[in-house]
Amino acid sequence: MSNSDRVNKDSIIAIVSFLTLVFSLVPILVLGFLNYATGDDLGYGAPGRAVIREGGNVIDFLKAAFESTAEEYYTWGGNWASGFFHRFEPSIFGERFYSITVIISVLALTIPAFLLLKEIFVNRFSLNFNTFLTVYSLMT
Repeated sequence: MSNSDRVNKDSIIAIVSFLTLVFSLVPILVLGFLNYATGDDLGYGAPGRAVIREGGNVIDFLKAAFESTAEEYYTWGGNWASGFFHRFEPSIFGERFYSITVIISVLALTIPAFLLLKEIFVNRFSLNFNTFLTVYSLMT
């Protein structure tokens, strides 16, 4: 097998692997538009939603987020950072905004994995990009 045939075969395998990954994510992203806040999301977002309804500004919103986080810290689990960021759940701006959480989650899982594996396989181990793309697609 010549080097040119090998590159073409590797390219085809990489493209098919990557397309398989992309197509496997499509149902998740489509279903994400049917996603709504439930349970604890509504409780975490309630202080911020109340500020928005009352016409508060960003300072009022942050104050409500800090106050409810501090209250949770003393009465519940004590998770400062994650408890604070839970207050920013997207449905506080409108019910339809919650569907963005699936997009954020998919991007938060795929992009860092891409960057890390590319650094390891291409930059450190000097594998060609097609081999990297195949490995990435199969691992993600």
